[in-house]
Amino acid sequence: MWSRQILWAVSVTAAMAAQATPVDDLVAAVEKVEKQADTTDGPGWPDVSKAAEDRRTAELTDLRARLKALPPSPEDSEEALTRRLLDWRLGIVIEAARFDEARIPFDSGDGFFNAAGSPASSGAAEAQRTGAAR
Repeated sequence: MWSRQILWAVSVTAAMAAQATPVDDLVAAVEKVEKQADTTDGPGWPDVSKAAEDRRTAELTDLRARLKALPPSPEDSEEALTRRLLDWRLGIVIEAARFDEARIPFDSGDGFFNAAGSPASSGAAEAQRTGAAR
């Protein structure tokens, strides 16, 4: 998932700083929200109900507002680049939410038989079914 790669790159860049900054905290918060719907790295079968997607979109909208409210970063600094990338990424995710892609049963690259492969192979689906994941 390219979004995870971008956030990972942003995280690595931010982690190179001597101490955590408010931008680092926002990057971590965005990753936490996006992980809730990630079938390869998330908690198992993601909740893709309309209410859950609306909640995640609201959280990401709030995080974007918090990012914009931060004092400006020094021009041409790594933090300024991280902020621009994070703002760009959040803008794309928030705008895409209106297309309701989370409940599309499969996409042209995966298909029905591959879509469930990651959670099923990790054992997360069985653990969730039996209640052992809690």
